[in-house]
Amino acid sequence: LLTVKTMKFASCLLAMIVLLTSVATLAAADPKGYITAGAPSNPKVKAIWNKYHDYAESTRMMRDLAAAYPEFAKLESAGKTVGDREMWVLTVTNFAKGDASSRPGMWIDGAIHANEIQATEVVLYTAWYLLESRASNEVIEKLLDERVFFLMPMMSPDSRDAHFYEPN
Repeated sequence: LLTVKTMKFASCLLAMIVLLTSVATLAAADPKGYITAGAPSNPKVKAIWNKYHDYAESTRMMRDLAAAYPEFAKLESAGKTVGDREMWVLTVTNFAKGDASSRPGMWIDGAIHANEIQATEVVLYTAWYLLESRASNEVIEKLLDERVFFLMPMMSPDSRDAHFYEPN
């Protein structure tokens, strides 16, 4: 006989299986990526969030964001790596509201180590979401008017690409 506790566990397990199957089916049906909740349906910079981005793709996304939103995003190099890759920092704020260096700021970095692959995605998504949502979200608009975000998706781009493409 099944106990109530066992039946609750089985129900939860079944619900999780149905949910995961649905998500997997949606992902397989739409190779372009997941629809991002809360972001515009027609963003200026198209982004795919059901994959990990290597150095070249990350660089391209940051360049595209800076080009699409020049009044809110500035891409700069913090220096070059031993492997001659730029260490990109995307500054996101409303530059029209005065000197960004005098505002409270937030530094967000990712991928200090090669195998921290999700961290780069979090930083890229944060940059994308702030820029794409600013026009339709009053909270983000206020944040960018009063604060500055310094976003460095990968602190170790050489090792990230090595982790992606070379035997370890």
